[in-house]
Order: sequence, then C-alpha cells, then structure tokens
Amino acid sequence: MSALSLDDLRKGAAAKYPDFEVETEDGRILGFRPVLRLPKVKRRAINDAMDLKKRTEDLPEGHDVDQAQLMISVMSDALKAAERTRGDHAALLKWAGLEDLGIWLYLFEQYSEVTSPGEASPSES
Repeated sequence: MSALSLDDLRKGAAAKYPDFEVETEDGRILGFRPVLRLPKVKRRAINDAMDLKKRTEDLPEGHDVDQAQLMISVMSDALKAAERTRGDHAALLKWAGLEDLGIWLYLFEQYSEVTSPGEASPSES
C-alpha cells in the first residue's frame, strides 16, 4: 500500500467531516465548520455558548428568562463560533432573525446532522 499524501489526508477529513453549508437567496454559500475541526479557542466558545447554567447565572437577579430567546441565543452563538468565513453568521442572522425558535431548531439540527462524526463501529472480535 502506498503512503497517503498530506493532501489526501486533508481531502479525506473534509469528505468525512464536512462543513455545514447554507445557500442564501442571492446564491452566497455560508459555511459552518464541524466542532471537531475547529481550533481550541472556537471549541471553547461553542462550549461556553451551550452552557445554559452559566448563561442563566450571569443574568441580573430577578430577570425573567424567555426560554425561546435563550435557546435562540445559545444556537446563534454556537454557530457564530463555527462560522467558516467572517460574516457567514451575520448573514445567517440577518435572514433568520432572533424570533422564530422553529427556524433555529431546524437549522441547528441540520448543522448537527451534517457535522456529526457518527457512531463508532462495533469492534470485530
């Protein structure tokens, strides 16, 4: 068997763990990278975005938490950290807004499905 080139390894990783892409109405492609292919700082930003306990503790005392708004901000902040190109998140946010939880849930579900590394295969023992 011949050795894999570095280019082959990059292409293989890109094929196995692809970016999540959204095409805008004007044909622009917005890209969001899989968590496992992000640098440590971006992975930490996603982890912080998803930390509901910390996010609610940081709110002023007596603040009434709108659960839908909280969930939208969690998903939006996570996707911001995963944006492939600066401005991809801003374009998505401009289109999606911050009001429709259904859009954000579907969007994040699709992102998770596309970028998920999948389940481990059972060993052959």
